[in-house]
Amino acid sequence: MMKPNSINLNLENIAKSSSVRVIDVAPRFEFKDGERTDNHTGTTFTLIAENNAFEKFKISTSDTKDVVTKEQIEQGTPIFLSFEGFVGKFYWNTRLNDWALSCKAEKAMVVKPATKTNA
Repeated sequence: MMKPNSINLNLENIAKSSSVRVIDVAPRFEFKDGERTDNHTGTTFTLIAENNAFEKFKISTSDTKDVVTKEQIEQGTPIFLSFEGFVGKFYWNTRLNDWALSCKAEKAMVVKPATKTNA
């Protein structure tokens, strides 16, 4: 029997678009023995899928470059991103006792908004 965690999703499956609007950005850091280190390992973007009922989700990248800053987001002009090397997967969240979505990508790129797909 196939389980949801055995299926890889692309961004179009999740967002019904090849780009999504960024609403927050935060650096990711390495953790050792439960403690955060100063080793910057990537970036986490909080996004909304405007073409899919404004669903909110996060994508983590291993890229440490500032593609977009909090200050740019706070200016209010919508910023859209696409992602290279994107993979989305469902996993069983034992704390919530429900399926959850995990998304990662190699890097993010600022783009113009994409049009809705027929997915």
